[in-house]
Amino acid sequence: MARLSPITIGLSALLVTLLVAGLFLVVRPRHGARETAAPEITFEEAARAPTPQLAVVPEPSPVTSVKAAVPIVEAPPAIDAPLVGDEPPSPPAPTPNRRASLIVNHNRRLQEADEQAFEILKFPEATRASIRQLNEEHSKQTIDAGNAAAAASNRQDALRLLLGPGAAKDFDSQERAAVQRLRGKYRFEWGRQLRQ
Repeated sequence: MARLSPITIGLSALLVTLLVAGLFLVVRPRHGARETAAPEITFEEAARAPTPQLAVVPEPSPVTSVKAAVPIVEAPPAIDAPLVGDEPPSPPAPTPNRRASLIVNHNRRLQEADEQAFEILKFPEATRASIRQLNEEHSKQTIDAGNAAAAASNRQDALRLLLGPGAAKDFDSQERAAVQRLRGKYRFEWGRQLRQ
């Protein structure tokens, strides 16, 4: 007869233990449920019990007019143009150190991603120099003006004019992939900079 392995014996013992525990939980008597059950009441006991009194709620007084009940509030007059000497309120900006750090890190990541895309797409040196010049202008726009969305849109338009629609699309996809790789690479370092 073949000898059983220790693993088979252990698994069999575990299975038997689980089956016994399961049967115990299903078949065991439920003493707690009987003790907490509501006592049975006969018809005579129910008839002798006092009936609960209903609370009387006073009727609301009728409103004579809807206009009298709801005050009319007029909207303030709209201001079409700002008054002379008044500046429109600007939205609250994030803390300068954090925003500046994010912009600088984004621009570095973009430049490094572009270098990786250059190698993949085998761009000539003249095209690389033009894209580097676009990146410098983009960096100045984002730091000086603080309008990153407009700067990114201007950069994309300039890339389409420089490379053409097909090559710009290929460059954009390679650049995005490189940016994703670089986010993982520099995540710890930039997070430390933001905490400082």
